[in-house]
Amino acid sequence: FNPPERRAVKLTRRDLMWKWLAYGLSLALVTVINYCVLNQLPLGAIPVLLPVTAVAVGVLEGPKSGAGYGMAAGIVMAAATHGSMAWVFLLCVLGWICGLLALYVLRRDFVGYLLACLVAGLLYEAGQVLPRLVSGAAGLPVLLRVAGLEYLWTAAFAIPVYGLYHLCCQKCGRIYHE
Repeated sequence: FNPPERRAVKLTRRDLMWKWLAYGLSLALVTVINYCVLNQLPLGAIPVLLPVTAVAVGVLEGPKSGAGYGMAAGIVMAAATHGSMAWVFLLCVLGWICGLLALYVLRRDFVGYLLACLVAGLLYEAGQVLPRLVSGAAGLPVLLRVAGLEYLWTAAFAIPVYGLYHLCCQKCGRIYHE
């Protein structure tokens, strides 16, 4: 039994507009949940979900879409956290790399997404811990406890984020096809 081959479906301009509107609304929803709802809960650490959204689009749609969406997520993350505009560049590169990995290395499904999220989460936490450790702001046990909690919560909330983005991808059609 040979399964039927996947055929690339040409999305119309209207379909593309609906797809990016759905992704934009998803970004807004995840941002509100991350920074207005989850930080009010006694979790011990706040998950970081905007990089996870860039991973989702990169894995589901490919490198170009992942990079563009990562740039948008980076702008939102920089604005929401009053952080550096470096997030724009970093999330753009993250979405692009995850898209490339999904093309050549990872599966383009939940397993590939979860692996990419776990690696991206480790890199994010290392980027948060190392400067504080070097500057002597806190000891390693304290930093690892906070980073570990944040990493675990991010991984847990990455599951419903994938569901949301997978829904957008399936309802509106994939932009990038194999």
